[in-house]
Formats: sequence, C-alpha cells, structure tokens
Amino acid sequence: MRHFDITIIGNRIAAASALISLGQRFAHSPPLTVALIAPKPSTKTRPLIGESLPPTVKPLLQKMHLWEDFCAQQYPAPEVRFTCWGSDQLHPSFAEHSPNGFGWCVDRHQFEQRLWQRAQHTPFDRLETRFKHSEKTPHGWRLKLSSGEPISTRFVLDCSGRTARFAKTHSTRQKGPRILAACDFLNPLNEPVERTSGVMIEAVKDGWWYSALLPNGQLAVAYFTDHQHMPKALCQHEERWQHSLDHSQYTQLRIQTGAFSSYNQPHLYDASMSCLTQTTGDHWLACGDAAITLDPLSSHGMSTALWSGHKGANACIEALQGKHQGLQAYNQSCQQNWQLYCQQRQTIYRQQNRFQQASFWQNCV
Repeated sequence: MRHFDITIIGNRIAAASALISLGQRFAHSPPLTVALIAPKPSTKTRPLIGESLPPTVKPLLQKMHLWEDFCAQQYPAPEVRFTCWGSDQLHPSFAEHSPNGFGWCVDRHQFEQRLWQRAQHTPFDRLETRFKHSEKTPHGWRLKLSSGEPISTRFVLDCSGRTARFAKTHSTRQKGPRILAACDFLNPLNEPVERTSGVMIEAVKDGWWYSALLPNGQLAVAYFTDHQHMPKALCQHEERWQHSLDHSQYTQLRIQTGAFSSYNQPHLYDASMSCLTQTTGDHWLACGDAAITLDPLSSHGMSTALWSGHKGANACIEALQGKHQGLQAYNQSCQQNWQLYCQQRQTIYRQQNRFQQASFWQNCV
C-alpha cells in the first residue's frame, strides 16, 4: 500500500490552487509526498458557467505568483454593468465610479488550464481513479479507491466540489434556498454589429437572468430559479428554452440586438448556497465548493475556490508540523464568510421588491 503525506481529492480550481501553494511552501521547507485523486478528464467537456473574477482577487494572485501570467492573458475588464433589479428599468453602473473597478471577465477553461500548468511545478502522483470511502488510522487516513488500490495518507484536502466526497461523512452542510441554473453559451452570428460588453442582471417574476460577453465572443446566458419554477425538460427541448428567454425583456433584447444564436440547449446546474458546519477536522480539510458555495449573484465562486485552496494548503502543512491554529483559523474564516454572504444576499434579494407576491422571491430570502 502506497503512503502519502497529503492527498488531494478533485481536479478543479481549488485543487490546482492547493497544489500551487504546496509547491511554494516546499521551496522553504522539506517537500512532502502528494497524491491527486482525479479521474481522467472526459473528452466531452461540459461548459462551465462562472467567468467573473472580482478585483479583490489581485492580491491573492500576486501572493501565488500568478499575477504576471494573468495580466499576460489580457482578459477584458468591463467598464459598465447593467441591472434591472428593484425597478423595471435597466440601470448602468460604471467601473470608474467603483474604487477597484468590476474585475475581469475570463475564459474559464483557459484560466483553469493555466492554473494546472502552474500546478505541474509541484511534484505529485496523479491517481486517475475515484475516492470511495475512508477509514481513520492512528496517523491519518486509509482511503479506498474505485481502482481497488488502497492508499494511506497523513492529511486529506477535499476539493471534490459540491459532492464533498470525503467531507460529507465527517460534517453536515448548512444550506440556503435551493437554486437551479440553466446555462447556455450563445455564438455570435456573422453580422457587423457592436456588441455590449459587461454583465447584465435582470430580475423576472420567477427568478433572474444573467448574461456576460466572453473574451471569445460568446454570450454566456443563465437563468436562475428554484426547482418549482424551472420549466420541465428545459434542457431537452430548444423551444422551451426559447420560450423562457421570451419571458425576459432586456436579456432577450441583448441577444437580438447583439445578433447571437439563441437555439442551443442549456445545461442545468445546482447553484444553491451552502457551507459545511465544520470545514476542517482530524487530519482533513475541505476547499472550494466542497467547503462553501455562494450565490452566483456574488460573482465570488472562482475567487473563493482560489482563496480556500491557498489557505487550506498552508493550514494543512502547519497541521502536519503540529501547529493546529491554522486549521481553526481557516474554519473560522469559512464560517464568517458564510454568515457575511448570507446577510449580504438577503439584503440584495430584498431590494428586488417588484414581485413581492411571487413565490420565488418569497422563498429565496
């Protein structure tokens, strides 16, 4: 049975951030053996929604020595944001009036690929299999994998996303209102029109719409609502997606005036807000969506994954050195962030008062 000091479960932003941060710590201390449990990537990549990085991510990218590479990608920094929220009018707000601007609109796949290229600088063994279950040992954990090969590890970093494959058996999850997202990426038609950049948020009776112009010219479009109001078979029938778009005003207008194709089939995602009651435990820690998921309205999903991977990796190394204050501080930060976002989310949703009698808006706060 192979033994590792640290085992990371997952293959998304939090896992890459943790590997990068571990590599930085190894440069100043004896390196540890690291395993990454991540199935072989599928050839059919599911589209990823979430392309906004807030300006607050800059210090973290600098600390992780990723800032220069990030700047080299020349991701657009939108100068305007549009909202139809609390009234039936579309209101613009401008980056020049915000102290740090609105951040950046990134190519999600490219951004993650760049992270993983940097993560390869950290020595690790990739186990192309899935985690099944764990057993506690005196010095860590014994992990059983779907490949049938067990491994032992001193510490587990669970970066497995909302499923929290490891952490869910050691902690419970606090949940906010259940929100679903139907997401699509619309291709620009070959017409000479000037397309408006920036994010647009539009509240409607049974939910809200999000759209953003991506660096590759596509328009990301997402509809957020609860299970009760998500149209049935929406992702199987193009006409139902089109019918939902027709019930928007400014989102549909943006698609039409920007000359985008609107006849794709969307993908359905869980967009609910949640947080583990304990994000750390005995020789384990959860990062990214495994630890905390935020309402997409916050636009902090990717930055939270980066932050938690970085902080979690450092707390892990300190714990292996017998210093457990880092684990306590990490868990406290996650709980404080959860409480803060719950309060902010409630304030923002209550500002949308046009549909006070609609069940979605009554249930989502």
